[in-house]
Amino acid sequence: MLNLEIQVREALIDQETNEAYKIVAKDPEKYISRVCKTLENLVLSVYESTEDLIDKTQGFWVKEKTVEEKRKEFEEEVLSKIRADLRNPEKLREMVRGDVKTCYLSREEIKAQVESYVADLKELEEEIGEEAIEEYKRAYVPLYDLLGKNDEFIRRLAKIAEKEGLEEAIKKERKHTVIKEIFPTAQEYREYHRKKWDALRNYFRGASTGFQRDGSLGKFLGVVLTGTGKSVEPLLMKSERNLEKTIEVIYGER
Repeated sequence: MLNLEIQVREALIDQETNEAYKIVAKDPEKYISRVCKTLENLVLSVYESTEDLIDKTQGFWVKEKTVEEKRKEFEEEVLSKIRADLRNPEKLREMVRGDVKTCYLSREEIKAQVESYVADLKELEEEIGEEAIEEYKRAYVPLYDLLGKNDEFIRRLAKIAEKEGLEEAIKKERKHTVIKEIFPTAQEYREYHRKKWDALRNYFRGASTGFQRDGSLGKFLGVVLTGTGKSVEPLLMKSERNLEKTIEVIYGER
C-alpha cells in the first residue's frame, strides 16, 4: 500500500502541475513577476529585520545600503537571472511543479527536512544552544499534526486506486468525495485550513523567539525567520481569499 500511496501522490502532483502550467503558460510573465516579488519581499524583509545584527564580514548583508539600494542590487545580481531562467518553458514548468509538490509533502517528509536542518545547525562553528534548537523543533509540532490530514487524504485515495485503478482515484469527483469524508462540513474544512495557516504563522514567531534568546548567530537566525514570516504573509492572505472559492466548488456553498 505504501508504494501505491507514493504513486497516488506523484499522480496528483503531475495532474495539478499540468493544470497549473496551462494557466501559467497563458501569461508566464505574471507568474514570473509573482515569484520574483516573493523572493524580493523575503530578502528585503530579512534585510530590514536584521538591524545591528549584521555580520559585517558578509558583504551581501552589509547594512550600509538603503533598502532601495539593496532592492536594486538584488534585482541586478539575482532576480534578472531568475527571470531569464524562468522564460525557459522547461525551467518554468519545474518551478510550477515545485510549488505543487510542497502542497503534497507528507508528515514524514516535513519531519525529515526539519531534522536535516537541525543537524546542519549542530555542525555550525558557532554553537546554537540546545534549548533554542528544541524550541525550533517544538514550533513545528502543530504543523506535523495538521499535515497528518494530508497523509490521510492520500491513504484514502490509495485504497480507491487499489480497487478501481489510479486514474479513477485522482478524478476530481473522487477527490472531492474523500475531502468530504475527512471534513464532513464546509466549516470543518475551513477551520482546518485556518488552523494550518495560523500554525505556520506561530511557527515563524515561536522558532524566531527561541533563536533570538541565543547567541549572536541564534539572534541572526531568529531575525531571518522573522523576515521570512513577513514575506510569507501575503501568500497566506491570498490562500485565505481563495479558500471560499474552493469550498464553493467542493461543497456547493459559500
